[in-house]
Amino acid sequence: MMPTTDETFVGNCHMDQQDGLFAMVLKDKPEPRRPHIGIHAQKSYSFFGDTIVCLGSSISSSSDKYPAETVLFQQHLSSKDKPLKIAGETITSFPYQYKQTEAVFLQDTVGHHYRIPADQGLNITRHHQHSFYHYSARKDAKKNHKDRDATNAATEADYAVAWLDHGVSAEKKSYHYDILVYPTPQRVDLWKTKPNYKILQHDAVAHVVRSDKTTTYALFQTKPLLAKTAISSVSSPCLIITKAQGNQLKISLTDPDLRLPGNEGGSIPGEIFVPARIGPGVSMITVTLNGRYTLTQGKGIMATHEGNQTTLTFQARQGRTIESVLQKQ
Repeated sequence: MMPTTDETFVGNCHMDQQDGLFAMVLKDKPEPRRPHIGIHAQKSYSFFGDTIVCLGSSISSSSDKYPAETVLFQQHLSSKDKPLKIAGETITSFPYQYKQTEAVFLQDTVGHHYRIPADQGLNITRHHQHSFYHYSARKDAKKNHKDRDATNAATEADYAVAWLDHGVSAEKKSYHYDILVYPTPQRVDLWKTKPNYKILQHDAVAHVVRSDKTTTYALFQTKPLLAKTAISSVSSPCLIITKAQGNQLKISLTDPDLRLPGNEGGSIPGEIFVPARIGPGVSMITVTLNGRYTLTQGKGIMATHEGNQTTLTFQARQGRTIESVLQKQ
């Protein structure tokens, strides 16, 4: 239904254009002619090589009729017996339903593997699915219902779908799972016995995940971190990736808020209109580090010290990742 939102936290960050982080705050707002379900969630995806760590927190919904759900995948079945695997068992039955009772490993129909911890509310179905057209709330939608029905007919096909069920009237729910992307059988065996990451913080304040020497931070609030890491606090919600290499610390930072000027007036009621040729503003974000560091690389970044802490000030703009390198004193 494409509801608009007042939230501005959505963006990505990378480390050396290899490991990465995507995070967002999902929240709908009341709009004319649209259902309002009061959905809210904080979501992050940390990318470490062939592994994606997926976290959700503060999942809430005001609907007492429909459950809040997180979709893992929705894949077309070119034939009804196209297989997936659950706990090592090949599933070709159609239709088919599965509901999680314990921690489980899952392989989808295209070859990705999923580790789903216990009590995540995992559901899997293989069934025939119908998709229906919904009325557009765009101001320029002038077609009558008959014309819209003729040009937007319902579609149908066979699908395999996996999702996490957070329940109706969800309140402060969370989830955690990870994905192994197109692995070899040998890689799967190692992944099952030895996860290559650790969750350091997973709450409304931050999602912090470490893999080897690389740590991702989706910082939704400016409260001090509970996790014992190189980062102590930030002045504004942001995305950070750090990588420790001996006495060297590499830091990448992104401001997920584009800080675009604008006002009501888009093509959808409630949508923000940004005037042409008016770009996003610059934000100054300070990051406080545990330890004393000297800045050796980083354009437009300032470093100061107080006691055993280092404060870095970044000039962020346009959702770009700003990279820096520091040396421990």
